[in-house]
Formats: sequence, C-alpha cells, structure tokens
Amino acid sequence: DGTSQWISSEESRADVQILRAQSDAILVGTGTALADNPTLRPRLEGATNPLRIVMGKRAVPANFNLNDGASETIYVKSHEIGELLAELDKHKLNQVLIEAGPTLGSALLKAGVIDEVVIYQAPIALGAGSSWLEDIGITTLASAQKLELISSEICGSDIKSRYRVGNR
Repeated sequence: DGTSQWISSEESRADVQILRAQSDAILVGTGTALADNPTLRPRLEGATNPLRIVMGKRAVPANFNLNDGASETIYVKSHEIGELLAELDKHKLNQVLIEAGPTLGSALLKAGVIDEVVIYQAPIALGAGSSWLEDIGITTLASAQKLELISSEICGSDIKSRYRVGNR
C-alpha cells in the first residue's frame, strides 16, 4: 500500500549491511531508486563504500542520495542486460549485490546472471502487494528455475536463506 515501514528485523537489516560491505558494487533499478531514495552505502564503521549502479531509463533527481558524491554512482540507461554486463566488466566488478525490485531482479534471473539469492523472511503475513519475482517465462514445472539451499539461519525474528541458482 506504499506505507513505509520496516518488515524485517533489526538483525536482518544489520546483516544486509555486512553484505553491502563485502560487495564490489550494489545494483538497483530506477524503480527502486525513485521509490526508496537509497544511499546504498554500508552502515558499518570503517566499511568502504561500494560502487553504486542504477539500471533503467528513468532519470534519478540530482538531489537524491545516489547523487550525493559519497561514492561513485554509475547509470546504465538501458534495460539491456548485455549493457550492464559490459559496464561490470569495464570496472572489473565480480561481487555485485542486487537490491532490486521484482522487475530488474526477474530480468537478471531470467538472463541467467545471478549466482546466489539471499532471502530474509519476516514472520508477518501480508497476503497482497509486490512479490520479489515477476513472471520469468517459466511455463512448466520441468523448466522451473532450481534453487539449491546453501544455508538457513535465524536472524533476529526472521529466517535468512541463501540459495545457489541452478540450471546455469
């Protein structure tokens, strides 16, 4: 419904800061950038700010956090995954944390460029709203995108699950 409120626990949010600090870059789509005005910086003392990447054709206003100069922000003004991959290669980026919404996340999963998925599941039933994934063109169970559970742990009141993406 557009209400801004934390769903995940404080411990899960702190864990995400560690993932950010371990990443070469953090990627969002313009939809997420415009909706959330994120900083995409790890909130950990002494952490290095990763490169920030925004993919999509919509402009991000100059006064948004992504344009604050705290770390470099690259804009990939396209929906073509190949252009994103070329930009990642140009900057020698290997570990990219994707904090995208369902549109970009689904496109990247469908393109086969995601190695791992981390899901934080909060103990709350909403029943409606956005999903983390859109239609990725799978029409049969046999062609479903396989995810192999790497680990699962309690993170505050949430469950953190890490999956390796299969079928690659």
